[in-house]
Amino acid sequence: MATITAGRRTIAARVLGRLTFGPFSSQLDEAAELSPDALVSSVLARPALPAPDRHPGEDTEEEWHAPVDWWLRRMADPAAGLHERMVWFWHGHLTSSVDKVGDWQLMWEQHLLLRELAFGNVRELLQRVTTDRAMLWYLDGDHSWGEEPNENYSRELMELFAIGRGNYTEDDVRAGARALSGWWVEWVDDGPGPARFDPDRHWGRPVPFLGTTVTTAADVVDAVCDHPAIGPFLAGALHEALVGVAPSPERGEQLGRVLVANDLEVLPLVEAILEVPELRAPEATRARTGAEWLVAAGAVFGGDSLLTRSAAENVGQMPFNPPNVSGWPAGPSWASSSQYLSRMELLSWPDAQPSLPDAGVDEVVEAVLQGCALVDVRPETRAALTAAARSYPDDPESRSHLLHVLAVLSPEFAVV
Repeated sequence: MATITAGRRTIAARVLGRLTFGPFSSQLDEAAELSPDALVSSVLARPALPAPDRHPGEDTEEEWHAPVDWWLRRMADPAAGLHERMVWFWHGHLTSSVDKVGDWQLMWEQHLLLRELAFGNVRELLQRVTTDRAMLWYLDGDHSWGEEPNENYSRELMELFAIGRGNYTEDDVRAGARALSGWWVEWVDDGPGPARFDPDRHWGRPVPFLGTTVTTAADVVDAVCDHPAIGPFLAGALHEALVGVAPSPERGEQLGRVLVANDLEVLPLVEAILEVPELRAPEATRARTGAEWLVAAGAVFGGDSLLTRSAAENVGQMPFNPPNVSGWPAGPSWASSSQYLSRMELLSWPDAQPSLPDAGVDEVVEAVLQGCALVDVRPETRAALTAAARSYPDDPESRSHLLHVLAVLSPEFAVV
């Protein structure tokens, strides 16, 4: 067994925080026994966790809560590996929102598509999501007529999903919209039916697009996937999601070439990103987003009171409901004072309290830190926990609640 040093535990916590929704206390010691490279490989090798074919709230009174609750609890499963993180990435990248789509089965259908192709082929993913029923409703492709097409999906496919700003023109947006026209979602028995293509609603004539000529939706996706900007653009987005920072321009170009050389297969790109030294750097941190914080705090307190739609709404990151087509913003806003207050409000809700040993103050504080998977804490944080541990010498339940609240609201818990 390898010697578990503080440095190894710190690196293990960083890796698990970037590649899963942990770190969780139950896995940190075992993870720290592995070399950083072996740990990355083990997280990548974990099998995808299954999902039901139908959304969890179907035919229940909890229809509008159950899918969100289900996914938060799935994220909190210590067995979840990098696949779950990749599904989350694609959900925030190829966005749709249940508030606009208005139908959970359509959202769940898209969710299963992202699960299926989380490590798959970008071309296949974009071809299928382009005519996905939730996406057709979300970006107004449904009932887009060739003579007066809706341009939303054409624009976002290029700007946000595949090649980025500066790599297309307004003429490309208009031409792409015409080639994408003709798709619609049939309404059957007061509900959404299959996606259909109606040639009578389609532009039906070749148009110039991104330096080539396209006629159909499939042609549009192929042209986008053949554009030289797709490699660096997607490599940069995925690098930032997994590592926490954008790659240098040179590194982004290098990673982009990996994606293109592998015929737009995602897995080789992910494997190349996981080799970057920044992933293992103990000093490299990023703010935990609202959902990430909920999952981590939920694991600390146990029970499911923090793993709910209402809690996710409170911290501003409800799965299946991104604020706009750009998804959720990354960055330090997740560590703002408003986030701190929202999180503090939620901590009166937990339906369980972690137990603490009947021991001295130092041992109790150490148990709290271990239970929260906090490896490196500032002297100020440890001093605050020590003072709190002395405040309730004869009330173990109140002491446990206070100590764990302080720990999950600490600056160290707010980052991964």
